Amino acid sequence: MRKIAVVSLLLLSGCVTTDRHGNPIAEETGRPERPSRLGRAHAQVEARIDKMKYQHGKALLRTMQELIGLKELALEPIAKALPTADSRTRANLVYLLGFMGGNAAHQLIVSRLKDDSEVVRYEAAAALITLGDLSAVPVLITFMDSGNRRLRFKSHQVLRSNTRQDFGYDFNAASEGRSRAIARWRTWWGDQRGELIYGKG
Repeated sequence: MRKIAVVSLLLLSGCVTTDRHGNPIAEETGRPERPSRLGRAHAQVEARIDKMKYQHGKALLRTMQELIGLKELALEPIAKALPTADSRTRANLVYLLGFMGGNAAHQLIVSRLKDDSEVVRYEAAAALITLGDLSAVPVLITFMDSGNRRLRFKSHQVLRSNTRQDFGYDFNAASEGRSRAIARWRTWWGDQRGELIYGKG
């Protein structure tokens, strides 16, 4: 009798719930899956990124420093956030990618060179030059003729500090005066870009 009970128990434990076609149906355990450590870390990064649009001054700087410190761990959430974040957050994310460095960060920065926001495009070009990629020089030269006075100033500052060139540009000058200096910048770039990007042959 005991033998029959054991056999019956074994048969029951081997039973699998099936649909009307005989295909097995996975049974729910009733326990929700716990997120992985990586998933939890990404969720924390995403929460920090979400906060950035409401932050200013020291609070924003602290959040950005935390993200920079996380390095590769922050890259995937940043890549996910960049297409849909507001323009101010996109600009800040691109700025901090310049501090992170590495191939993945570089690619994310390049993808923002055609952003709808000129501020984001500026940050992308400035970050690339900071990383030693001078292919973004023409973007900053164009910004030296922007209607945005602050962008004109910042673009010239980045170019001057990274190329040691000036060409008499004055961000405060009238359009005609700026245009002459910008023409000299463009001539210089046309003559030097091959060497500057690819090095001496």
